[in-house]
Amino acid sequence: ILEIGAGHVGDISKLCGIIRPDFALITSISEAHIEGFGTLKNVQKGKFELFDNTREDGTLFINLDDPLIAQYPDTGKKRITYSMKRNAAVTLQIFDIDSLGRYILDFQGTQIHLRSLGFGAAQNALAACAVAQTLNVPIAQIKWKLEEFEPPAGRGNIINQGGITLIDDTYNANPLSVSLAIKTMHEMKPRGKRIFVLGDMLEMGNLSRLSHENIGAQIASSQIDYLFCYGPETLQTVKTARLMDMANAIHFDTLESLIITLKTLQKEGDIIYVKGSRGMAMERVVNHLTEQGDQS
Repeated sequence: ILEIGAGHVGDISKLCGIIRPDFALITSISEAHIEGFGTLKNVQKGKFELFDNTREDGTLFINLDDPLIAQYPDTGKKRITYSMKRNAAVTLQIFDIDSLGRYILDFQGTQIHLRSLGFGAAQNALAACAVAQTLNVPIAQIKWKLEEFEPPAGRGNIINQGGITLIDDTYNANPLSVSLAIKTMHEMKPRGKRIFVLGDMLEMGNLSRLSHENIGAQIASSQIDYLFCYGPETLQTVKTARLMDMANAIHFDTLESLIITLKTLQKEGDIIYVKGSRGMAMERVVNHLTEQGDQS
């Protein structure tokens, strides 16, 4: 199983020349890395190179819940569709969501309790179910492996710190993943405050300002109580949130001042969600809150 990354149109075609994939799956198409691709259409074109270069007798897994992926034309290759919202070859239902935003799924009558946070984890679980079912993996084994999976560091880890729930989602950030993080916080049921700590979303090119403004609007419309931002691009996030009457939207010039304010504000029962692009090294916030100091 190989993950393919790309920053420009043509990158995936070159890698597929080495890999020659038998099975291909695209989880989503969004503005991530748009600085290198130039346009969202080019992101789609670049990712479709994976399907284009899959062997003729191979299998394509099509996420019908992503409208840009669903546009891939029928090229004669075997297609397995999956969806939570539409009729597809493989589907699952959301059974429940716990107080921390972890999904309980129903896959063909079997309940699966995810340890990973949020709707994005549920989407990824569905993709895994589609591949596993195609490979004739028993449902009992699918359930077992999904329920034992814990995300790697910085990918939505839950840390219990003195009665405070800290979510470390600092590995990276783009408009889609931040929107999913906001949705996750909205679905959580803390006894205290919801505090969202956000660093810049990088590599956004000429879409950066608009993307950061849109995130500010989403946060102001959610149940998040406090927004703490760091980085020059998130100035627009805070400005937009404040224009929508979110008084507790604050921008910090330094990460040190953000951490000091956060430590003063936090109380037992709060949920603190930390996110930002890799270049922002927002794990420094997590390290200080967990008394590890600045380890980045």
